[in-house]
Amino acid sequence: MKCYYKAGDKHLEMEAKAFSLVKKAQNSNKGESLKLYSMAAIAFLDSDELKHDPSKDHILYAAKCLLNASNHSTAAELYQLLGKHDHAFKAYAKARDYISCAEILEMQKRYKEAISLLIDKNCRLEAIEKLVEYRSNGIVLDTFPSASQIAEQSVECYVSDTHKLKSILQHVTSKAKCIAFYKKCRCYQEASELLVQQGKLNLAFRLLKAQQMYDH
Repeated sequence: MKCYYKAGDKHLEMEAKAFSLVKKAQNSNKGESLKLYSMAAIAFLDSDELKHDPSKDHILYAAKCLLNASNHSTAAELYQLLGKHDHAFKAYAKARDYISCAEILEMQKRYKEAISLLIDKNCRLEAIEKLVEYRSNGIVLDTFPSASQIAEQSVECYVSDTHKLKSILQHVTSKAKCIAFYKKCRCYQEASELLVQQGKLNLAFRLLKAQQMYDH
């Protein structure tokens, strides 16, 4: 004999399973509890899908379970779905996803705080790109360093990463400073290319010779 469930019955069954998993997680060791909290979060979300009238409570329960399971990024995404941006910010911060944190601040028009956070967390290239984006959208941050100034201050952070160094120096307005920074970081090829653009062929040639000596 087949047994047919109503949608409401299935929803209650899954909800009961979720709460049962939470209870087990609370009484388990750390390793086991992480797994159980993750399972509970899935059960809460499944329960919500089975309802004709989805409940924000179940998404909130799932987010809390994911936090307990140390899955901070997914928890933050659920909090954002619920419009709980402060909770999402804290969860992203725990996940060390400072770019997403900055995006939340930006959404709240807290532009200076967003840039300051990125600089403080050593996401300087992202901070510079945000400043350039703000400027193109007509958002001017008074009494705040320009993208070029922050780029100049950030060179030392990217000495060992040539790709990011190039991206940073694209935002330095002074070509003379770019050349000086490239020389300081022993990126002679890049410095010589800029010198060629300025018509300083002799200096470019000397730099390339210096690079050959350095390479050997």
